[in-house]
Amino acid sequence: MDRENRVFADASNVHRIEYQGRFYSSRDPLNVVRSPQNGPVLIQAGTPLRGVDLAAKYADAVFAIHPVAKGAADYYAQVKSRVSDRGRNPDHCAILF
Repeated sequence: MDRENRVFADASNVHRIEYQGRFYSSRDPLNVVRSPQNGPVLIQAGTPLRGVDLAAKYADAVFAIHPVAKGAADYYAQVKSRVSDRGRNPDHCAILF
């Protein structure tokens, strides 16, 4: 990448990928855009309270199980509050029941 001249890649150095291995094969690069997180999505699984702090600090999403709506609502509010307390936007951490 040449930022100064605004060139992403020198076309003369871009070649077709042909890989054949024992477990997989690949042909050409995967042409996808970068994720909004600029990296892998971090998902916290489970609902223990000690995991809430971890989720509040790092998670993009939390998988949770609450069979009772009141418990789910309380957990949702607790996670969103702790995410906010950590200085993060609560909308950037999804809660998936």
